[in-house]
Amino acid sequence: MQYINDDMSVIGIGTDIVNINRIDRVYALFSNHFVYKILHKTEINYLFSIDKKHTSNTLAKHFCVKESVMKCLGTGWRKGVRFKDISLSRLPSGEPIVQLYGVALSIANSKNISKILVTISDEEPYVISYAIAIG
Repeated sequence: MQYINDDMSVIGIGTDIVNINRIDRVYALFSNHFVYKILHKTEINYLFSIDKKHTSNTLAKHFCVKESVMKCLGTGWRKGVRFKDISLSRLPSGEPIVQLYGVALSIANSKNISKILVTISDEEPYVISYAIAIG
C-alpha cells in the first residue's frame, strides 16, 4: 500500500463518468480519427493490440481518466491541455498509472505535482474515474 508522506499534500482531485455507448457511437462515426485525436502513441499501440470487442470499453476508460486528470490539474479543457498530453497504462500488477506530457506536464510541474494517482471502474454502460494529484 502506498502512503502519502507528511510532507506531501493533495493538490487537486478530479472525477469523471462516461457512458460507453456514447464512446461507441463516436468511434463508429469517426473511427481511427477519434483514436488519434485522444490517445497518446503508447495508448494507440495498446488499443490496436487488444481484441476489437473491447475497443469501446478501452476508449471509454482512457477518455474518462484523461477528463478526471484534467480536472485534478485544475485546468479542465483550458490552458492548452490536450487528451494526448495524458497517457494511461498499467503496471504488471494491473494498477493504472498516468504519465503526463506537453502542457499537462508543464502545469503539473508549476504546481509541484509529483504524482497523479488514478482509479477506474466500469459497470456497463458506464466507466468512472478518480484522479488525485499529490505533491
